[in-house]
Amino acid sequence: MLFIQKNSVGMISLHNILKALSVCFKDMGYCQGLNFLAAGMLFYMSDEDAFWMLNSLMVNYDCLAMYKKVDTVHKYCFVFSKLLENFLPKVHKKLKE
Repeated sequence: MLFIQKNSVGMISLHNILKALSVCFKDMGYCQGLNFLAAGMLFYMSDEDAFWMLNSLMVNYDCLAMYKKVDTVHKYCFVFSKLLENFLPKVHKKLKE
């Protein structure tokens, strides 16, 4: 039970990861949702590995852009929709419904 209590190991690790990311990426701004990614990673890896995984997502896959400009999320959703339409048309159709 990583996240049951306020001072549990999971909560402390989660706080440390998010704090470290905020120090590394000072211009990130509000990062709603990042806690869910970090918490999910903590189920499978150490807090240090989770930090470096998130750091890699921000730097190597330009996920940092989503936290700097909201319209970037719309762009990524559009691209994802077009990829679904091309490669998984049944899934795309179901999601449209």
